Amino acid sequence: MDMFFEPSGDWRLHMEDDLMIDIPFNKDFSEQMERTGNGEYPSCIICGRGIRVPRRMVHVHDGFASLVSEQEAQELNASGHEGADMGMWPIGSDCLKLHPELKPYVQEQGRIKANDWKALYADFYRQVYGESASDEEVMRDAQKRFELVK
Repeated sequence: MDMFFEPSGDWRLHMEDDLMIDIPFNKDFSEQMERTGNGEYPSCIICGRGIRVPRRMVHVHDGFASLVSEQEAQELNASGHEGADMGMWPIGSDCLKLHPELKPYVQEQGRIKANDWKALYADFYRQVYGESASDEEVMRDAQKRFELVK
């Protein structure tokens, strides 16, 4: 991995044989984010529009400058650059059509099945409230919380 100085005055991380690619931000990103996302829905990393049900995600790194593969993110983080990892962000289908070069970075998000969700919730509940919690206790808590948000 090499670092070099960009003309903009920023230090950028680059790996040998990397797939890392600069994010092609839309010039109206901030305005779109305020108008359509405004915190209610996650914003597309390219245009800033809110996405109600994100189906495609990309891994953002380099302090919101680059998209990376999962392998690159792991290597960067292991080499002390975890502070530059911005996590997963959605990308809208229109932006992906406009920027097909980003397809290698996209991770499709499938719908979670009921049994997988139940196992995930039970695991989380037991981490918080103790491993000895019964399945019935976990389900009572889940149903109570579901009624609150319904």
